[in-house]
Amino acid sequence: MITDDGKRAFSELGLRTQAHTLDMVSQGARQVEIAHKLGISSETVKQHLQRGRAILGVPNTVALAAVVVQQGWVKVDHLN
Repeated sequence: MITDDGKRAFSELGLRTQAHTLDMVSQGARQVEIAHKLGISSETVKQHLQRGRAILGVPNTVALAAVVVQQGWVKVDHLN
């Protein structure tokens, strides 16, 4: 779940469009699952994650998920 702090941070970072993708990847969802649930293509999910990694300066998706959770921008409901 995206927190209020997350909404502000994603907006300020220019990641508002990517917020749901970042939330879902932080919950452990795979790219294909994210695409299906959001009604977007897998390529779009890939682009969202690449943009998030570039803006936050992290090398991979695991690090990206860690940053958004550690910053309190998403609340992890469960761990797979």
